[in-house]
Amino acid sequence: MTTDQEPPRAPDGPAPADAAGPGASPASARPGWITDALTGQWCGWVCHGASGTGPDGGAATLTALAPFDGAPTAAVPASAPQDVAAAAARART
Repeated sequence: MTTDQEPPRAPDGPAPADAAGPGASPASARPGWITDALTGQWCGWVCHGASGTGPDGGAATLTALAPFDGAPTAAVPASAPQDVAAAAARART
């Protein structure tokens, strides 16, 4: 892309009927296809164990894997299910 190109144009026509006006808050910011069941599944992917502690009593860790070849990359802290639920609740506010 060069600086000589035109910027993208906004779509023609009126705004969708469900578009919120200034100062209005939408009923939900998440798309309709993201269900509670799906977010529960996602939370399950980032939770590890009920306590979030390792066998020695310290913080539990998981080994992150590279997305293309599955090679181990780094040890990362594991989260207990209640930690993930609390973080998701904070993110919604």
